[in-house]
Amino acid sequence: MKINKYTVIALTAMSMSVVSCDFLDREPLDFGNKESFYQTDEDLEIAVNDFYELFPTNKELWGGLYTEDITSDNQCSTSAQNLFYQGDKKTVDVSSSEWNFESLRGINDFINTTEEKYSSITGSAELKAHYLGEGYFFRAYDYFRLLRNFGDVPMITSVLSDDATELTAASKRYPRNEIARFILIQCDSAASKMQAAPPESGRLCRDAALALKARVALYEATWEKYHAGTCFVPGNSKWVGASTWPDFSFPSGNAEAEVNFFLDQAIAAAEEVSDNRALDSDYAAMFNTATVFGSTDEVILARYYMSGVLTHSCSTYLKGGGGCGITRAAVNTYLMANGLPIYVDGSGYGGTYQEFGYTDPEALTYFELMDRDERLENSVRPAGRIINTSYVDG
Repeated sequence: MKINKYTVIALTAMSMSVVSCDFLDREPLDFGNKESFYQTDEDLEIAVNDFYELFPTNKELWGGLYTEDITSDNQCSTSAQNLFYQGDKKTVDVSSSEWNFESLRGINDFINTTEEKYSSITGSAELKAHYLGEGYFFRAYDYFRLLRNFGDVPMITSVLSDDATELTAASKRYPRNEIARFILIQCDSAASKMQAAPPESGRLCRDAALALKARVALYEATWEKYHAGTCFVPGNSKWVGASTWPDFSFPSGNAEAEVNFFLDQAIAAAEEVSDNRALDSDYAAMFNTATVFGSTDEVILARYYMSGVLTHSCSTYLKGGGGCGITRAAVNTYLMANGLPIYVDGSGYGGTYQEFGYTDPEALTYFELMDRDERLENSVRPAGRIINTSYVDG
């Protein structure tokens, strides 16, 4: 049979079509499915690694953690934030909204699949438990994000289907105090499973879960205390969830008891961490090391950067200011070297620089930092102060 070029093209197209269909029916080659993947403790490690992307990071150029507080009274930049003056405010784009559950869906899938297959997963029993504990930590961590942004939110612990009835039922928002209690339970589960020392530096450990628990509990306690009786706290007619939860009552008995519950939880968790850890002897060096952390007690979770992989410009910000800096209000929150707040009798705070016999306002920047917690000196650029040696020598 004579085959011309058009026949060849047709046969080639048919061949490609067959190959394409066959390829689409194959399992993914880069990862695999749950049946073939959740087999060893190493599989769990790889799966939970994805959730470390939830942690905040400093950005390569402008932004990130270093500039995050410019929308608060702790830090200011070269121009005023539009949140601080009157005028219309636009809501954020949907793509930038904190109302998202994508990461939570993956975390729930990891926890549920791991628990379902736990007995058949091979490897170190300690590491299996540890990586599952990391999953519980990230569920607590992501729910804390939702709590801070919205208060009352849905409580979801499974992977939902596309069924409209199921999705509607799962969208019901729970009272914020119950969400906070749920987070504390996740932290307890994480702490009970994770090792005291991380498998490697830069990974989570037991104290990370307890530290998060203390932070969440303190946050919720102070929120409920200072927003009591408003639409932002359950238990009163103004609360936005009153119609959804007409029979709501605080598990502790009343609003004040609920605040005390969270305060007690915060104190207990924080003490458990602090009682077993010592502060680092060199605060500044702790944030400027190029080596892997070893037995540094104060470092509960280290964030590592690598040239060409994950970088930041914080060093540039610290040297040149980066267009932002901490405010006087933030400076006043630092303790004295003896551990007392500046406003307490006997703290040793010098008050005003005029008390020392100086009238030049430039002297203030020197005396403001006298006998203060050394972390203040290491949090602002010492060279940025205006210091005249005459103030020191005579």
